[in-house]
Amino acid sequence: MSVISCNIGAQLPQVCLLLKTPKPEATRAYYTAINSLISNSVDPISGRIHIAILPSDTAQAGFAFVGEKELNEIQDPDSHPIHFCSVNSDLFIRSISLPPGLIVILRSPSIEKTKQFYSNYKKCQEEQHGKGSKHYSIDWIGPFTEIYPERKVPLGGMEFIYQVPDLNAILEQLKKTQFKTISLDNSHMLINDPDGRQMKIIATS
Repeated sequence: MSVISCNIGAQLPQVCLLLKTPKPEATRAYYTAINSLISNSVDPISGRIHIAILPSDTAQAGFAFVGEKELNEIQDPDSHPIHFCSVNSDLFIRSISLPPGLIVILRSPSIEKTKQFYSNYKKCQEEQHGKGSKHYSIDWIGPFTEIYPERKVPLGGMEFIYQVPDLNAILEQLKKTQFKTISLDNSHMLINDPDGRQMKIIATS
């Protein structure tokens, strides 16, 4: 597998979550609504996270590495697309900006191979919480990302978790929207985007 290496300080100032979708307009509308839903309960300016949306015949999730150059798209060891774009590209300019708090979990059948791939771009930190699984975290400028052992997830080996300081405020806002919830209680809410990707919204404490 070829890896395009780059100077993280000079060429990779930001990482976007990349969503390739056969429903680009519906997906854009969905995440724009997510922004409105969450922005009311968090700092609306600091640490914004960008979601880049690309039309595609099939639904996939990966990352867009924003640097100085447009380069050919590659895939990580688990077939997630890695797109290289510049800060002046239409993909980045039209990306959706969300408040901080998004965590992306990569579920991999070989976390060491996946960790080695992403280590070409940013250091991966080994972690283990109590008796939980060993995993790796990538704290780059973008969605906080973790690499965990494989388990079945609804779509594409990725899980999205949004941490918010005031879940009750989100739940109140949710009553005024058309979001279809899979599950909902006082500790979390679980919703689906137009391609079936699940997002769990939980309180930070």
